[in-house]
Amino acid sequence: MSISGGYLPDQSQSSGLGSGPLADFAAATSLEPQQQQRVRRLHARAPVESCRPIGVQLLNDDGAPACAWVLADILDISNGGFCLLITEHPELAITTLMRLRLDVRPHPSFGVDLLHGELRWFVNSGFVLSFGVGLDAPLAAIPPLLPCRRASRRELDPAEQLLG
Repeated sequence: MSISGGYLPDQSQSSGLGSGPLADFAAATSLEPQQQQRVRRLHARAPVESCRPIGVQLLNDDGAPACAWVLADILDISNGGFCLLITEHPELAITTLMRLRLDVRPHPSFGVDLLHGELRWFVNSGFVLSFGVGLDAPLAAIPPLLPCRRASRRELDPAEQLLG
C-alpha cells in the first residue's frame, strides 16, 4: 500500500511528508488491500550473504527497455523471485508496477543469462530502492550464488606491502 492510501503511488497527491528528508519516499504493492491479508508466499525465502550484483532493466508495456541497465544487490532469493536493493538509481523512476528483466550472468549456476519477471512491490526512499521481483517461471532449485569480489578477502603479497 502506498503512503497516500492506494496500492499504487499517486503522483497527483501530496504524500503528507512535506519537504523533509522523507519527501521523496514512495511505496507500492501489486496486491489490492483485501488480497494482502489472505495471500501467502508460495516459496520460502533464503537470505543471501554478500554476492555478486545482477543487472536489472525495467521494460515498458511493449516489452522494450524503459531505462538503462542498473546493478542490484540480492537481499534474498526464493524459487519464485528475489528481493533486490539498488543504491544508485538517479534516473530510475518507478511510478507503477512494471515488467523487468534480470541479467544473472554473474551467477552461471542459474543456467541462463536472463530471467523475466514483474515488480511485486517497491519502496523508494530517494537514495535507496528496494523491491520484490516475481519471476515468470519459478526456479527449479535455488542456485548457489558466487561471492562478491569486493567482499572477499585476499592475501597481500608481502613484496607489495608498504613498510612503515
